[in-house]
Parts: sequence; structure tokens; C-alpha cells
Amino acid sequence: MLLTRHGQTIYNQAGIMQGTLDSPLTKLGIAQAEAVGEELLRNHHDPSELGIVASPLPRACQTAAIIAEVAGIDPVRIKLDATVVEITWGEWNGLTRHQIAKQDPTLWQARENDKWLARPPKGESYQDIADRLTAWLVDHQDVENLLVVAHGAVNRVIRGLYLDLPFSEILTLEETQGVYFKLENGKISRYPK
Repeated sequence: MLLTRHGQTIYNQAGIMQGTLDSPLTKLGIAQAEAVGEELLRNHHDPSELGIVASPLPRACQTAAIIAEVAGIDPVRIKLDATVVEITWGEWNGLTRHQIAKQDPTLWQARENDKWLARPPKGESYQDIADRLTAWLVDHQDVENLLVVAHGAVNRVIRGLYLDLPFSEILTLEETQGVYFKLENGKISRYPK
């Protein structure tokens, strides 16, 4: 299985917690999606044979479509899967970290102290994401010709579960855009390296 994050969005650029909200890809985000498609052409023996599973959020769909176009993958092969939708920040969706800390200082500090279990109001914790993704990963981890286009928190949790990392280490995994990860034989490789 291959795993990538959507390209940079306007909200990413502005430091806004978008969660399940959406904003369009920036020029850099489009270039990042194109770079993933080009990297697939360099490293995957036949990217046209890849199936693509994407989060239904528009930023992931747009990224998947760009990757498919660059790598020569039939866009009909893109399937949407709500299981890989981004963590929701609930009432904090659309706010910056600074705004959240000012609006809900006690709740924000509780989350900063325990990012794995603490939930924003009407939102999800990383544990909620892990619960959602555990069975999904079992069903998909050995699928070789599959590219998953998802989100930062989701990709972090998928990789952590795949490597059976403790939650404290999962939270330290990068959320890089413009790269993809190959999950194979209990190891993860990053492209470009």
C-alpha cells in the first residue's frame, strides 16, 4: 500500500485547523500533488495499474485526480472512502491554534497535555481515529497496487498502527505533503527519500 497526504491548502497555509472543513489547494499544493505523481512514475513499475482510495473531502479528491493525471492512472480507478476522512476538530474546525487557546484555554491545555485521548468539543481524539482505522488497515495493508490519498492525522495513525508504535511515537510522525510512503513487509519507505 502507498500512502500520501493531500497537497497544501489555503487553510494549511494560514494555520487554520480545517479537520472536516475544506479549502482549496494552493499553487504549492497542486505542485505537491504533481510531484507525487511524478515520483510514482519514477519508482513504481506501472503506476497506471494502481487503484486509488481517497478521502471524500475535496482537497483529497483534487490531489488524487492530479496524481492520477500525472501518473497516467485512469481517474475511474479513484474510489472514495469515508473511513480515511480527516480527524474532526468539532467546534474548533476553522480556528487557528491561537484562537482555540484564547477561546477554550482549559480545553486546549487538556488537549496539549494528552493529544491522544483528549477530544475537542464535538470532535475526535487520535484514539477515535485509531479505532476507526484499525479494521480498515487490516483489510488494506497487504494490497500492493493501492494508493491512499488522505490527511495528516489519518496518515500518521495508519503508519503508526502499521508499525505497531506506541501512541507517543505516532504523534511524532511527520505530516509531510508532496511525498508518499510505501508500507510493505512491516517497513515503511518514504519517497522521495
